[in-house]
Amino acid sequence: MRRWWAALLAAACVLVLAGCADIPTSGDVKVGQTQDVKNQDVVLVPYPPAQGEAPADIVQGFLTAATGQQHSYRVARDFLTPALAKTWNPDARVLIHDQPWQVKAVSETSIVVTVPATAEVNAEGVYTGYAAPRDRPVPFTLAKVNGQWRIAKTPGGIVLGTNYFGSLFTARPAYYFDPRWSQTVPDLRWFPARNITPLRVVQALLAGPAAPIAPPVTTSAFPHGTTVSSVQVASGVATVDLDTGSELPSLTAVTRMRAQLEDSLLNLKGIQQVQVSVGGHVEHAPTLPPTAAPPLSALVLRKGVVGTIAGSDFKPERTLGRQIAATGPQGGTVSLSRGFAAVRTPSGIEVVTAGATRVVDSRPGLIDPTLDDRGWTYSVPQADPNSWRAVDARGHVVSVAVTMQDVTSIIAIEASRDGTRMLVLASTDRGPIAFVAGIVRDTSGVPLALTSQHYDVDVPASTTALDATWVDAAGSSVAVLAQDDTGDDVTVQQLGGLPSSVGRLSMADTLVGATSLKDLRARLQNGSIAELSGAVWSTDPSVAADVLFVQR
Repeated sequence: MRRWWAALLAAACVLVLAGCADIPTSGDVKVGQTQDVKNQDVVLVPYPPAQGEAPADIVQGFLTAATGQQHSYRVARDFLTPALAKTWNPDARVLIHDQPWQVKAVSETSIVVTVPATAEVNAEGVYTGYAAPRDRPVPFTLAKVNGQWRIAKTPGGIVLGTNYFGSLFTARPAYYFDPRWSQTVPDLRWFPARNITPLRVVQALLAGPAAPIAPPVTTSAFPHGTTVSSVQVASGVATVDLDTGSELPSLTAVTRMRAQLEDSLLNLKGIQQVQVSVGGHVEHAPTLPPTAAPPLSALVLRKGVVGTIAGSDFKPERTLGRQIAATGPQGGTVSLSRGFAAVRTPSGIEVVTAGATRVVDSRPGLIDPTLDDRGWTYSVPQADPNSWRAVDARGHVVSVAVTMQDVTSIIAIEASRDGTRMLVLASTDRGPIAFVAGIVRDTSGVPLALTSQHYDVDVPASTTALDATWVDAAGSSVAVLAQDDTGDDVTVQQLGGLPSSVGRLSMADTLVGATSLKDLRARLQNGSIAELSGAVWSTDPSVAADVLFVQR
């Protein structure tokens, strides 16, 4: 959805650091006191190198100095030789860890630090998390400068503990288009909170989308090889000067480029509008109209009647309500605006329209189907995770190629509202997993496959996964309902971001999202519908339902 953006800044309190407990060394590693805090930004000032420090101390001091972003990591550069200090790129990557790193001295001038990375951020700001830590060796070569050890060679990038990363980095999405150029699709990027600039955001945008939504899943208006020369901001207007090479973009292309840029830069440094300049010449292009998702009341089956619930009020649905109820639905997705529904019934998967109801998949053991924006219904048997089918509004059936390594069963599937991605909740021998893959289509829009690359969604291995859903209309976040020994927990995660719990429930079986986080709803086993208020789930005993439908 256009005109949507969200920036994560997990810095709700000041971190006062007297040491770095997660660094396994015998020597002291010193971190300076916390300095001024503005707008909840955490500002950490590490100590520069001391006289006479040994090579291992220099390496560890350098790694710890990554917490100091001021003046382009000036303190960290003090640990480098003058030549390397000029060329070292702290933005090359971020290795994120929550376990101690290991230091090995290969020789007096050579040290290797092995970081058990739980996640990485690449040069374009793309965050990739790992289910289990992956050892990442970071080599260092040292030399003496004026009698003091300094680092003469090491790869670009920094190393941060998980708690520091969430406090020192901020996230905002870059936007690409769906293949029909109808709406923009968010792709989250991470930037140092103190050093984020419009130029860096545009550079990340031009680098292209993350692998799960790379073309043909999404597309971009920028000609291949486009670079940004400058971004100048004045009175809320950002002028983005681009070099498109030998290709001069059309007015349509410039209009779409402007839309991607405006969505990606909105509110950064006060930006409210963008104008595109190519080779120093401003291209005057119109603004695409925003697309706003309408608010959705909960759609339920209650005592044999399909209707909407708003508060404690139940209103029968007049468009498709009777037709859906007549199938005896057990779950599914409904698009009232399109006059179309895909539901699971005792007969299998049925497609419901105003004029007809027909069974499109009668295989045994099917899970709830999902429906995309092009009218394709997707179905899969729970115990056969590789046997995906899709059927269009005219009854044409295709097989969807998927890569479900180690998956033993499928729990839930749900297509994003823009039709570009598929959320999958599944079981493996090691526990539940969730991920979001891109939907690959042919030029006419027929779904062919799910991408093998995907966004990982956090699900604790010790839990029983129950359901998963898209949180918002823009398709930026997903939520997972999982059960442990103490009850049910709902975790929300931005794609390419960090997970966070949004409250606990008891005896829930269904989770459904709508247009925003506050619209999340859960159905309990007693039929009650729970709504999210802040981090607390509340239920009205007078509101109950047999089925809670996903809406599109």
